[in-house]
Amino acid sequence: KFSARVGSCYVISCLWAMVLGVDGIASITERKACPYYQQMTCLLDVMEKACSEDEDDGPPWRHLERASEETAWLCCCPEPYKPCKQAERAGACDSAFQEFIVPVVARGKSATGSGNS
Repeated sequence: KFSARVGSCYVISCLWAMVLGVDGIASITERKACPYYQQMTCLLDVMEKACSEDEDDGPPWRHLERASEETAWLCCCPEPYKPCKQAERAGACDSAFQEFIVPVVARGKSATGSGNS
């Protein structure tokens, strides 16, 4: 249980470090000036939920499924946890999710026998 949560968190944090070139912690002013600020804070929130023992209502990768209520996929949108049109989404975010997150969810479902949703 713990290793699955840590693995999910590691994948998400590595994803954003690679895609956005994150290096160190900037000041709050610099962070808010970043065009990916909303995406980063949203993903950190999703990671917290995936890693929290208090959020024990299913496997941690459920936050990575597109159909989940508070899915990490919404983090690619300009507003927190609000659906958006494809044209409004951060392109690098969608590309990275396709490359890195889709396979993680598939492996998680395969390992637990959950099938597809």
